[in-house]
Order: sequence, then C-alpha cells, then structure tokens
Amino acid sequence: MPAGIEGIADYPKIAHLLLRAGLKEAQVEKVCYPNFEHVFCEV
Repeated sequence: MPAGIEGIADYPKIAHLLLRAGLKEAQVEKVCYPNFEHVFCEV
C-alpha cells in the first residue's frame, strides 16, 4: 500500500496525496474518477 493508505477507509486521502505529490487537479481527476467509479460499480 502507498504511504498514508492503510485500507479502504483511507481512500478519500488518495486525491489529496496525489495533489501533494505534484499532480495537477485535472490529472488527479483522470486517475481517480474512472478508477473509483469502476471499482464501486463492480462491488
């Protein structure tokens, strides 16, 4: 697991950690939205 992510309860932290790592907001949206949507729809 990435540093700062211990389990599913920490998923909301992912976007913040990506921004802190230097990604632009548009990049974070592209990484998070389709992937989270896919996972949540499948589960």
